[in-house]
Amino acid sequence: MEQALDKGLKATLAKFTAGLSPIALASVYSDWALHLATAPGKRLQLVEKAGKKTWRLANYAASCALTPDTGETCIEPLPQDRRFRGESWQH
Repeated sequence: MEQALDKGLKATLAKFTAGLSPIALASVYSDWALHLATAPGKRLQLVEKAGKKTWRLANYAASCALTPDTGETCIEPLPQDRRFRGESWQH
């Protein structure tokens, strides 16, 4: 009974962590968070970038609300990014 409970818990946990060790994930996250916490310049850069992208998305949403049939895209993918070249993405 105990082994089945342990197996069930580990199987459920593996679904959430893509099979990676939760301890390893916590360690990597802690390392990233510590580096970010000690880099105020990087934090400022990320906040500025988020602000610019939020403003850009808000402008696009307002434009779509005012003129819904323009067909203009919000963001043009980079030339080497082939993920969005499919016909269904264009519609």
